[in-house]
Amino acid sequence: MPIHLHPRIERKTRTFKRGELIHLAADKGPVWHIIEGTVRLDLHDAGNSTMFASLALPGDRLGIESLVFGHYGFTARALTPCTLTSHDAADHPLAQMAAAAQRAAQVVALRTGSAAERIQRLATLLTNDGAQPLANKRHLLPRLADIAEITNLTVETVSRTTAMLGSASGLPHKKYRQKSVTGGCARTFDQPLAA
Repeated sequence: MPIHLHPRIERKTRTFKRGELIHLAADKGPVWHIIEGTVRLDLHDAGNSTMFASLALPGDRLGIESLVFGHYGFTARALTPCTLTSHDAADHPLAQMAAAAQRAAQVVALRTGSAAERIQRLATLLTNDGAQPLANKRHLLPRLADIAEITNLTVETVSRTTAMLGSASGLPHKKYRQKSVTGGCARTFDQPLAA
């Protein structure tokens, strides 16, 4: 399940009257900090009936669960007149933990699938630049031995696969001209990245 982090938002203060809806469960929105007032949190069961879950008091945060699940887990309603301030969720430590969990899932995926898929996923993860993640960025690719260990492949497989994928898939390899010992004629070899 992908983890959704809210984009940076400007801090905004809002007031709510007693009984006013702040947000519904399953909606998306910012994390709120309660400045004053009390908020009622409710859960909805499968039959869509509402059941009291908890209270949120001044100093509490509303919507922290959205950092992990991508949406609110509770319906929030002002129990008393409330003042709330929206917060940039991306700066919250829980958002950083959610991003680390997502990264761990991406890393596990580096060890499954074909060699080409694993190496391409690693290249995309390292640069996050779209279809040709390492075009003209050869220096950003780790050593063959590191790629092999991360993707659970052999160095030989990584070398062969990067040469086959080539620049067309955004995985650069260098070509160089080497003179043949016999007859002095030059031959071109594809040389994958050095180990």
